[in-house]
Amino acid sequence: MSKKPDCISNYMITDVITLNKNDDFEQAVDIFEKHKIRCVPVIDDAGVFCGTFSLHTVIKKISPLAAQSESAMSLNFFTTGIDFIRDKYQSIKDQKIDIFLDKEAPKIKADVHFMEVLNVLIHGGSPVSVVDPKTHKLLGIFTYQEAFKLMRAPKKK
Repeated sequence: MSKKPDCISNYMITDVITLNKNDDFEQAVDIFEKHKIRCVPVIDDAGVFCGTFSLHTVIKKISPLAAQSESAMSLNFFTTGIDFIRDKYQSIKDQKIDIFLDKEAPKIKADVHFMEVLNVLIHGGSPVSVVDPKTHKLLGIFTYQEAFKLMRAPKKK
């Protein structure tokens, strides 16, 4: 841990739920449901950070392109519905999660200042993975919830 009081290594979560890039899709979904989370860091067998696996990415992968459009005003023209999405889900559920990874997921070094992490949260979302810059191993994560806890905590005297 850093001696600097505002360094993120002092506040990151180190007991992190992770997935292995070789895990299958259903294992990942079970983790989401069991822990009531929506995004999990993914590592390889050596503990190297590979990206994140998230419900957002899964929903985006199985949704029609029109549903993903930021400029879509109304999608009432669709003749397909929930059954279409269910069929797409069934077609991907036996695959490995590595094809669903967000390899551009937000990541930071452990020695960055809290305000820099807030910037990453605001612009990149949560969780932010804390990764060793030399080994690329996952050291921890920092989430919206952790930021909010810090904001609400009383000042240290």
